[in-house]
Amino acid sequence: MKKTALLAALLVSAVYAGEELVPATPQTVVTPAAPTPFALEATAGYNFAARDIFKDTTKVSTVSADLTGVWAQDENNAVTLRFGYAYGDGTERYGYDWGVYKAKYHVNNIYLMPGYRYTTPVADGLNVFAGVNLGVNNMNIKAHDNYGIKVHGSNWGFAYAAELGVTIDLSDTTYIVAAYQFSGNTAKPKFSEWGEPARQQYYHGLRLGVGCKF
Repeated sequence: MKKTALLAALLVSAVYAGEELVPATPQTVVTPAAPTPFALEATAGYNFAARDIFKDTTKVSTVSADLTGVWAQDENNAVTLRFGYAYGDGTERYGYDWGVYKAKYHVNNIYLMPGYRYTTPVADGLNVFAGVNLGVNNMNIKAHDNYGIKVHGSNWGFAYAAELGVTIDLSDTTYIVAAYQFSGNTAKPKFSEWGEPARQQYYHGLRLGVGCKF
């Protein structure tokens, strides 16, 4: 019996001694893709004026163009910075016994607004977002009438905007962006020839453009 056990032990030792040690194959670790750190959006918009430039005069809607930088903090939250320019003109007419009075207003608005955006996916390549921005703006108004009178005024104020929109992916790096936007500012340009300053303006608008991820 002892001889049988000793023989078995010798055989097992011989088998292990003859085996080659095979190193373990390292396993690949898949790391989830990090959110895109930066995107730049170029958009054009139309802003429907909701208030007269001066009381009981005319509303001046504007067209706008802006650039928005979007810095993703994670897959949902981002900080933004928007720089833009808006322009519009409007005309008022009054009929009197002695003739017609006509005045035309030209509005220029430049704004810079940092902000915040929350984005969530709803389908493959389709996301919805909500954002707010608050910054500064300069509103410049020029006016002239059919009697040759010309006036000009400008003023700085706070600019603000809240928007709700969608992005649609065209590729891994480009997408379409569209949004409804409520915006306004506190600037009230005053003309030395007139005692009444312009009124604070606010708008209902639409933005449409293209974004590029970096």
